[in-house]
Amino acid sequence: MSLLFPERVTFWLTRQAVTVLHRGQAPRGCREPALRLALQDEPAWVVLARALQQYRHKHKQSAQFEVLLSNAYVQALCLPAQSALNTEDEEALFVRFRFEEVFGEVARTWALSWDNGLAWRSVLAHAMPRDLLQGLQALFEAQSEPLLGVQAWWTHFLNTQWRQRMPERCLLVEGGQAMVLQQQAGQWQRLHQMRMPENLAATQLQALLQRERMLSMPATAEWEVYAPAPLALQAPGVHFVACTPEDTLTRRHSAPGSLRSSQP
Repeated sequence: MSLLFPERVTFWLTRQAVTVLHRGQAPRGCREPALRLALQDEPAWVVLARALQQYRHKHKQSAQFEVLLSNAYVQALCLPAQSALNTEDEEALFVRFRFEEVFGEVARTWALSWDNGLAWRSVLAHAMPRDLLQGLQALFEAQSEPLLGVQAWWTHFLNTQWRQRMPERCLLVEGGQAMVLQQQAGQWQRLHQMRMPENLAATQLQALLQRERMLSMPATAEWEVYAPAPLALQAPGVHFVACTPEDTLTRRHSAPGSLRSSQP
């Protein structure tokens, strides 16, 4: 890989492991796992630093790096439009207020990101542990390696997968979290994030979807469900897509998101 066209390398971070994915010998537009290290009792960025060193020991060509975080590390909200907000600082104060209102004092330890346009439309926002982000940024700086960014898996999924179809209702299962997303006429209406057991059974997913269908209007609207294959659903009005982040990442090259960030 030349200096003009550096390889894009992805670190996929879950609660269990960090996986390094790169082009390698994969077909054009695809990636393959190059390395996987389990997380034990060490901070995630310490294990990721070791993965970076081991990857660089074998692959010395020009590269740029990105980190994708499992939904297990992320909390999310759908924020209604706020016409009284005039500046980015005012937006930042409002977003932080909403996260602290919903999640309590722990939200003060989070770094917040949100989509553009809060003054005139509803937007999606998410929070990630600030110490994790700072640890990741510090290790890439220490190694003099270019870090393109740290992105939540669910926003990566929206930007690269779901927006190609843009259904009005989606249920995404990953990282011990179930995330319900609803929109209407291009406007976000609702985001509901629920902690779920890692060994979620298909019957539990079926019950969850049935409850969400009762809460949505109209109740007969079609749903897109993205979850691992063992959770396959067969129900009227449900389009089930059997996939995991690893499946998606090894099939398709990622694109950066466009979220505004605040880390006071």
